[in-house]
Amino acid sequence: SMSELVKLVYDASQIRARYKRIHSSVMGVSLRAMRLFASQQRGRDLARYEKELRSLAEQVDAIEDVLQKLPPTALTKREGNELRAGLLEYLDALGVSIQQLLHICGSRRKEQAGDPGFRHYSDTAYVQDRIAYDDAIQHHRRLGARLNLLTSKI
Repeated sequence: SMSELVKLVYDASQIRARYKRIHSSVMGVSLRAMRLFASQQRGRDLARYEKELRSLAEQVDAIEDVLQKLPPTALTKREGNELRAGLLEYLDALGVSIQQLLHICGSRRKEQAGDPGFRHYSDTAYVQDRIAYDDAIQHHRRLGARLNLLTSKI
């Protein structure tokens, strides 16, 4: 039903709010500051963020499952079907951003732990990962703006 769809939009915004808090914590710290920090504490923080991001990714998948199973007859209005499609697109894009931040957190944590494969992560692969992540953020923000527009029509 339409009310179920609106609830799913609300759930998606809650996930985004939690994701944004983690993003701010991780990206608010410069690479230089990260190197100066007590790496053990920072490693614990990153491990905690990874766990939370995995949980958020699972929640995104769960909402997508509910949306996929919603029978078309449940949404008689054209607006309902547009909103459903918009929410699916948005969740897909938000999921990509979450996965990319998860990858960055894991790579930074491994670098701090002295993992040989990630010893120079901050100086090399991080730059490319950050470019891809910034693109993902722009994409999910654009789709989020579109979703807000669709939601306002209801």
